[in-house]
Amino acid sequence: MWLMTRIGFFSVVQKPDNQHLTIRSRHRDDLTRLRQHYLPSLTDSQSQPGSEYPWRAKATHDAFAKALALIAKDIDYPVVQDELSHSLGASRAAAGGKAWSMLSGTTDDAQIPAASPWDGLPWSAAMPAGKAVAYGAVIMDARGNLLLREVKNHYDGYVWTFAKGRPDPGETPRQTALREVFEETGVVARILTPVPGEFLGGTTINRYFLMLATPDVTLAFDNAETSSLCWATPDQARERLGLTTNATGRKRDLAVLEAALACLPQPLASPIASREDWKTRPMPALRRSISIPRNIGHEFDETDMADIRCGLLPKEMEDKWFVYYEDGVLYLHRSWTGNCIYRVNFAQFADGWRATAVDINMHPRQHNMADATSEAGLARLFTWLDMLCRRGAAERRKTVSDKPVTDHAVKSASDVASGDVSATTAAMNIALGAMTSGHSASSSGETSIEASQTQLATPAILRKRFLGCLLGGAVGDALGAPVEFMKRAEILHRFGPDGITDYAPAYGGLGTITDDTQMTLFTAEGLLRAWVRGAFKGITTYPGVVAHAYLRWLHTQGEQGECDVVFGEDKSGWLFGHHALHARRAPGHTCLSSLRDMPSLGVPAKNNSKGCGGVMRMAPVGLFAQRFEQLPQLTFEIGTELAALTHGHPTGSLTGGVFAVLVQAAVGGASWTDALDIAKACLRAAPTHQETLAAIEHAERLAASGRPSQDAIAELGQGWVAEEALAISIYCALVAIDFKHGVVMAVNHDGDSDSTGSMVGNLLGAKWGVDAIPSHWLAQLELSDVIAELAGDLYDFADWDVGEYAKDSVRNQKTWDKYPGF
Repeated sequence: MWLMTRIGFFSVVQKPDNQHLTIRSRHRDDLTRLRQHYLPSLTDSQSQPGSEYPWRAKATHDAFAKALALIAKDIDYPVVQDELSHSLGASRAAAGGKAWSMLSGTTDDAQIPAASPWDGLPWSAAMPAGKAVAYGAVIMDARGNLLLREVKNHYDGYVWTFAKGRPDPGETPRQTALREVFEETGVVARILTPVPGEFLGGTTINRYFLMLATPDVTLAFDNAETSSLCWATPDQARERLGLTTNATGRKRDLAVLEAALACLPQPLASPIASREDWKTRPMPALRRSISIPRNIGHEFDETDMADIRCGLLPKEMEDKWFVYYEDGVLYLHRSWTGNCIYRVNFAQFADGWRATAVDINMHPRQHNMADATSEAGLARLFTWLDMLCRRGAAERRKTVSDKPVTDHAVKSASDVASGDVSATTAAMNIALGAMTSGHSASSSGETSIEASQTQLATPAILRKRFLGCLLGGAVGDALGAPVEFMKRAEILHRFGPDGITDYAPAYGGLGTITDDTQMTLFTAEGLLRAWVRGAFKGITTYPGVVAHAYLRWLHTQGEQGECDVVFGEDKSGWLFGHHALHARRAPGHTCLSSLRDMPSLGVPAKNNSKGCGGVMRMAPVGLFAQRFEQLPQLTFEIGTELAALTHGHPTGSLTGGVFAVLVQAAVGGASWTDALDIAKACLRAAPTHQETLAAIEHAERLAASGRPSQDAIAELGQGWVAEEALAISIYCALVAIDFKHGVVMAVNHDGDSDSTGSMVGNLLGAKWGVDAIPSHWLAQLELSDVIAELAGDLYDFADWDVGEYAKDSVRNQKTWDKYPGF
């Protein structure tokens, strides 16, 4: 945002991986005036010589919004350029004039399509002979209730009726109807669709629109034409319209009512969506407009269009889309971000309705479906539209039967065909794929690794992020291993003023991993074996199968638990067979004791520990969930459950859920701001979340403060407990310039250096991919080939054609041998 005010000129942006706004100016005094008069919480001005904006400071979004409101209230001048001259001097006024001159010559490349006067209308533009034409509206609320107006003094025998009137000179039909609605009811409404047909009155031929009222309707309305307003159900409306004694008018209004009701499903099973229902962002100028060939699209009948006009309001987090229809255009927004991804234009033909054109968001930080403009991408869009119609039909059947729907998974195509609401919803989410958003681009002249990594999430890039996540975590673990139990002062004394910046000897070698990476690998293996079990046996349990994996890890540490689990050579699977993992690398006491005492597979730990041993191993959950395009709330729940297998304190497990969601969002391309917003939303839904949330927000504040990293990390803690390890990891991810900078920062502190190094490595590797990791670190990393293979399997498993009904028996056997499902 560029902001030109009487106190200064500002550029306001959100920098990559920072939740606060950066407010920049050419002059330090501009920021000083802003801080003194409108924005007292603005941080101290920092100098950045040689940049386009040499001075900058930070503020929260909420504080800046309040400052803007105060600035707006202070506007008392009639001419901007004169005020700039009086307040800031002639030079600024001249610059303001140049800015105005440049803006006056621009064109609008992000135009909102507006229908020409008769586009999309079912009536002829030629005026009929003999009678004038009037335009009006049937107004509904989201639940299908109708707004009726009581005619003043029941003029001409009308008691209750709809708003209508004749056009003023130069008005279009839409303008006339909207004006008449406002004049006769005081209501601002949105056109949903024209009502087919013409309706004869005493003196006019009447044409109507079906409109949706905005939420702020006031029934206490009284003017020269209307004495009162009321909401009525369809049956109540029929009754009240029937009170009119003017026979022609009564017949007309009842016919108009039925025609309007026919434009929507009956009964109305779910609310009609409107643009006011959700936070939305406009379609950007960077878009692709495509005329839809008839062979790709297909016809929609009136029943289909009735469902489409209702749109889609997200009811559960599984609903990834917010959709609303307005005057022939269907708007599809991502529910999490509000980004408008598709804008579909409909038109009526003799054989039904058809989608004639679509605008597709091509903004690289809002939409990364690379083939959206291809024939296959358009076909996927129409599959989704079919499912929207089917979902509406399923909801109506559910409403009529009042039969609860509980199955939230698409078991087969027959689920969708049979009209199961939840199955259809899930299929709709799959049909258009996962559109990710939230990359933050650098401003002109300011490059960063974030900007260089802003790419479409192609399969090759996603695979690199999966590799980067697990290998990056292992690298951070190995870097922190030599200093895990050292104070920062000891680290600096031994390794120099920059601390440890490269591998040092630990456990008899360089680049050696610890229990953090060991348990992360067994988490990944457990998730894959749980999936294999489901594919082959039709039933699985992630906590139970992953607990089995943890007990195999316990065996690598030379111990065995109470739970009666037999490990034979033919049942141990692929990972257990790597003897380098059978090494004791300072395993956490809580992990050891809780696994030794686990009474049966999948039972949560009974201790009250919130050590970091639960959260530090949860990165694979985020990767696994990303390949499933899984809802973040479900990712959070799985991460929490798996951390709770060893750590019984709520913070010890909730942090695991948060970390899994952060990894899922990062590998999908989200900015840290968006990733944290999603994770915090999941966290807030959990009881006893306050300690974890406070730690996250503390890390965010410190990252925005500009304080030296060693001081900020010291304030966050030492990382031995879960919320501190999570907070340190979030802080380092937010301020990291590149992978090396982030993990070096994460290990040079008083505390659990290998765990924080591992977690930061997971996050930055997921974000920037394996290519961001220094090659010499990868070359020296212990078990790097095993880690890479497991990361590859986490990426590939979703495409494995294996299981009870798979035809390739050889592939089936190889998969079961590597990841036996128990």
